[in-house]
Parts: sequence; C-alpha cells; structure tokens
Amino acid sequence: MGGVSGHAGLFANAEDLATLAQVMLSQSGYGDNRLFSANVNEYFTSRKDSSSTWGQGWWRQGDCGRPWYFGVQASRDTIGHQGWTGTLTAIDPEQDLVVVYLTNKINSHVTNKEANPNQFDGNWYTASTLGFVSAILYQGLTENSSADDIQPALDALLGDMAVDKICLAAAEGITDPTHPLVRSTECISDLVYQTAQARPTTANLAMVDTVSAQLCALAKFGNDDRLVRVMTYNVHFGQNMGNNYDLQSIANVITDSGADIVCLQEVDVNWGERSNFDDTLAILAEMTGMESFYAYIYDKPSSRGPGYPNERFGVAFLSKYPIISSDNHEITRWSTQDGDPQPGDPNFPGTTPGFGEIVVDVDGVNVRLYNTHLDYRGENPHDYPHTIRLDQVNDMLKIMDVEAYPTILAGDMNADVADGSAAEVFDPLLAKFDDAGALKGKGDCNSLPSNSPDRRIDYILTTPSSIDVLNSFVINSQASDHCPVVADLLVHGTTPYVPPTGGGNTKPTEPEWENPYSDVSDGHWAYDAIRFVTEEKLFQGVTDGSFAPNMTMSRAMLATVLYRAAGSPSVTTSVGFTDAPGGKWYSDAVNWAATEGIVKGVGGSRFAPDDNVSREQIAAILHRYAIASGEDAKANAAVLNSFGDSTAVHAWAADGMAWAVGEGILTGKPGNLLAPTESATRAEVAVMLMRFLSE
Repeated sequence: MGGVSGHAGLFANAEDLATLAQVMLSQSGYGDNRLFSANVNEYFTSRKDSSSTWGQGWWRQGDCGRPWYFGVQASRDTIGHQGWTGTLTAIDPEQDLVVVYLTNKINSHVTNKEANPNQFDGNWYTASTLGFVSAILYQGLTENSSADDIQPALDALLGDMAVDKICLAAAEGITDPTHPLVRSTECISDLVYQTAQARPTTANLAMVDTVSAQLCALAKFGNDDRLVRVMTYNVHFGQNMGNNYDLQSIANVITDSGADIVCLQEVDVNWGERSNFDDTLAILAEMTGMESFYAYIYDKPSSRGPGYPNERFGVAFLSKYPIISSDNHEITRWSTQDGDPQPGDPNFPGTTPGFGEIVVDVDGVNVRLYNTHLDYRGENPHDYPHTIRLDQVNDMLKIMDVEAYPTILAGDMNADVADGSAAEVFDPLLAKFDDAGALKGKGDCNSLPSNSPDRRIDYILTTPSSIDVLNSFVINSQASDHCPVVADLLVHGTTPYVPPTGGGNTKPTEPEWENPYSDVSDGHWAYDAIRFVTEEKLFQGVTDGSFAPNMTMSRAMLATVLYRAAGSPSVTTSVGFTDAPGGKWYSDAVNWAATEGIVKGVGGSRFAPDDNVSREQIAAILHRYAIASGEDAKANAAVLNSFGDSTAVHAWAADGMAWAVGEGILTGKPGNLLAPTESATRAEVAVMLMRFLSE
C-alpha cells in the first residue's frame, strides 16, 4: 500500500498518513487509485453486534464510549485506533476531521524497572493522555462552543491540568525534581503563569494562586502529610431548593465532589413526614459508601406512638476513612422544641448535645473534626445579657482540643463574617483557626440560598500550625437550600510544621507555653493573642500575676507596644510634648512614634499619655505604622458603608478605619457597629496586633 501500513496509526510519514485519512474518508481509495470497494471500508468500520464502540477493525466512538481516545465531543461515527506505543488515529466524518497523534512515550526510559518495567517516563506526561488532546482540538472548533471566545475555557482546562498533575504527584509521594512527573508538573504550572501574564483575567489570576499554593504544598509533602478534601453541607432535612425530598441528589453531589470527609447539618433520623420518617444518615451512608457518625441535637419519642424509633435531628459526619473515635458534646441551646426552657424561664438557656466530634485515620495520620450548627438568632433573648451564639462559641472553645491532632471545625455558623455583628462568633474562632474560604476561596464563597447565594454562613476552619489550605470553593447545586462548601487541605501529621508567615490568622506554633496569667484561662476568647503578645514581649502583665484582659489601654501603652515591635530603636530627640517629659517609662516610645509620624498629639503640645485609646485611634495609628514600615497600606472607604455607625468615624481616622477593616484587623461589634470612639481593652488590642503583625 505504498507505506500506508503498520499498527494503530504508526505509519511511515506524514504523506502516508494523509493518504490513509483520504482512504478512510472516501471509503474506496485516494486520488486516482481505487483500492477496494466502499462496502469493504464500510464493513471494516461498522460496529460489532456486541458493542457500539467496537468496529470490525478499528475502534468506534459509539455512545461516547471511547472518550479516553476521541474526547467527549467526537461524533458517534468517529473511527480510529490507539496503540500501546502511544499513538492515536481518529477520523470524524461528520466534522471532516482527521487527527493523527504520535507520541514517543514507549520510546522513553523506564522510570523504575524494579517497580514496574512497563511504566515509562512518557506515561507521566499529559501528552500521553490521548483523549485530552482530542478534547482541546474539538474545543477549538467553532461549532462545538457556544461561547464567542473559547480562550477562557482553554485557559481553565490548562489550570485543571496543572492542579491534577500536582495532586497526582502528591498522591504518589513524588517530590524528586528529576522525576518526569515533577518535571511535567513544573512545565504545565509554568504555562499557567505565562497564561495569567498574557491574559490577566480574574479566573487566570485565581488559578495562579491555586497552583502556587499546591506547588508550595508539594514541596513540603512529607511521609506524614496527607491530602484531604473536606466538605461542609447543610442538607435541609434532605429537601432540595424546591422543598422536595430527594436524598439521591444530595448523595450525587457528595459523590461527584470527591470529598473524603463530609460534615452535614440539619440531618433527620426518623424525624417526621418532611423526610418520610427515614433514617436519612443511614441512607446517605449507603448511597455514598462512607462511614458515618450522628450527633443529635434533639431526641424525642416518636410522634407515631410506641414501637417506633425516637425522632432525632442534628449534625452528622460521613467519611471514606475509618472513624476511630467519636463524641457528641453538649453546648448551650435556645431550643426550638415545645417544653424546653425559653427566654424568661428560670432554666433558660438549656444545653443539648449536637456539637459533634470525630477522629479519623487518614492512612496513618489522625485528624480531628468538629461539626457545629450555631443558633440562627443574632439578637439577645429577652432578659438575657447576650446572644446564644456567643455562649455556643465559648462552649466550643472550651471543648475543642486543637493540640493533639490537626483539627478542622466545620459547619453552619448562621453568621456571615462580612457582617460586623458576627464578630462575636468569628473573632474568638479565628484567633485559633484559619478560614479556608478567606485564604484560598474562589469568588465570594456565598452558600445561601442555593438558587442565588448572597450570604456566607457555611465554613471550614483549620488549625494553621498543622494544616495548609490549598483551595476552597462552593459547589453550585440546588439539591439543598445551602450550597456545599469544599476545601482541599494538606494535613501535616506527627512531624511539627510551621507555616510561612503571611495570610490568614497565625497562632503561636510552639506547643508548650506556661501561662503566667491567673486571669486568662485556656478557653479565653483572646487566649492565643495574649500568648502571642506575651511571647513577642510586646505586652507585660500587671501586678499580682494577671494580664487584666478587660482593662482599657492607654495611648502611652499602645505607643510602647509598637516601639517594642519595632525593636526598641535608639531615641535621641524629643518632640516636646509637655505631658510626656523625659524619664517616664513611655518617653522613648512616644518620642520615637511621634518622630516616625505614627502617633500625633491632641493639641496644645500635649500627647495625653494616660487617656484611653479608642478603636479608631488604634486603627489610625496601626495604619501609620504600616506606612512607616514601607507597606502599601491602601484604604477602600466603601468597606465602612455596611456598618450602621460608619458616619461616626472621624474624618482624620477614616482611612485608618477603612484599611483596618479591609485587612481584617478590626471587626465590627454586635449590632453591626464599628464603635469607633469606644475604648479598646488590652485583650482586643492583643487580637488586633496579632492579626496585624502576623500578616
């Protein structure tokens, strides 16, 4: 046949390959050469009776049965063949398209002869995934894309390639820079960076962040490190956005997500007609093939009468990994059940279980997870001094052990971190945990309502000293009234790991600390911040071995703290404040801060060292400190508009307040208030300084 021969598309040269394509398309020959009748060609490519994807000679696409060869957009009459040597021939008559793809993967070196003599270096490269190349080619055909510009889809495909390669390298535990998989990973990642440089769209820049984080994690991947995908999902009793009971759709979302561990909220077990009195957890566990643990909030006799199982409602876990221990902790509740204590009752508020805990064995590394569903009411109950959510957060902090194992807290917080009134929830939690969505989230991470998400109330929080957040995203699904939230985590096992500075809320990483303060318990909401400022020698305790966390802070004290943070530089000049003469404990600090433009006087050559420092003064002073340190501390005034008292911010403090709020250094007070003129306590300043100095 003049060179038109061989196996699986491995032919003599490009001219011969073109000849082959013409023969198959014309079904009889090429040019003036008639080789055989059309019915011979038709028989050669017709389907076998047993399968639409098998021809008498070559493969067929059939009902998209050969996507790993032909991609997913090839017509059903596409024919061709794939060879073990790394070649592909595909002919699509409907598109008048011929693809001949030759690789040398089998001609490359054997990666590890002892481990697998048939695993070649070429197998590790994306080029050996034949169907992927077909998919790119079909994407480039105008009629196969409804978009005017297909470039964003191709860019996204490239990013997905890079992420998949990195995850494969991590799963294989391969970090040797000479290994072909690592080299392939680096090449594709470089293309992601080049793409973002050429087309700096939001999506491309976000992909750079994701790839960078995962490459960084891959470089640190050790024998005790594990990649884990965690999901938190309020399943709304098993009802979808249309209030129809549909557990199968929820199970499909979980399975399709690839989640390893799932924290569920609003889980019915024999609860009522809304979920057919089903044990929805048992059904979901069966549908997903995962282990489960249930932490009920309410447990009451069946409304159907004796002989029926109790009706339960609560939170639950699903896990692909073995659950080696579990617990259901009690926390404060404002019960929704008849007969339970209500505001005004002497026993209000009560406590119920429903703060779930499990420890899972992730291939030899223990990981602890907590699952919560906080009260949905953000107001104070009648005749009660604060919200129930505040009690619940304090209860959880007392219960959680974040030192023994890498720890994850997930669930429905019924509060949006962007809402200033939610500070009572997030300030104490984010002093101990990183917010996966804030660190590596895609988009705004809003999860409610699922048909048009405009609120972010579902969270995955992680201990920063033992877990790296690689990325986090929300799955667009209306299988519940909430969208599920997912995070990919690099969990560090027994070997201590100290994360790089920058981004997130950093807690001290040394496991041992002898707390010198009699008035600061381990469960104090600002415990880690107080520890931070003490270990950094920024604060000192007051008399009798106490820290006095609720004591207000003076202007002189704040200047002294920042002076210490700057390394206590030598001071040779005085700015001449009449009420801050030399020889005082704060003299050098005030003169240094004033000389650097960090603090200002109050008029009349006075500094007012003993006056309490207000929240807006702290923001303005920290803003000036950042600028003096060379930071590009830009402020966006619009971030203040969502607060009810934004107009109370003085003009001189507006930039500082906007910057501090935008950086997450200062958060709102209950009632969605900034409280700019309110005096700050030592504990509050400690938290602000930890956030600021840890960035």
